[in-house]
Amino acid sequence: MIKESDGVLSKEVFFSAKESLSKILKTGLTSPLEIYEISKVDMDHDNISLFYKNFTQYKSTVVLVNDEIRSVTFPINSTKIIEGEYQWN
Repeated sequence: MIKESDGVLSKEVFFSAKESLSKILKTGLTSPLEIYEISKVDMDHDNISLFYKNFTQYKSTVVLVNDEIRSVTFPINSTKIIEGEYQWN
């Protein structure tokens, strides 16, 4: 299990990613938060990529912009082709 901290990997970043995943699953946060357990975190410049133990087909990308946390979740096999657009494999 990935541990939270007070830095970049704060509980707010994890919560934002989990909320984004819950929206793609169309469950909202009505399911126990444990099912959204994060298995891996990759940090690359301005992006944080989070992967899930129980939903290996999805990943979330989190971007910190000023005082905002922006998260988007998409299928792991998608390929970015144009800024803001994704192609599904």
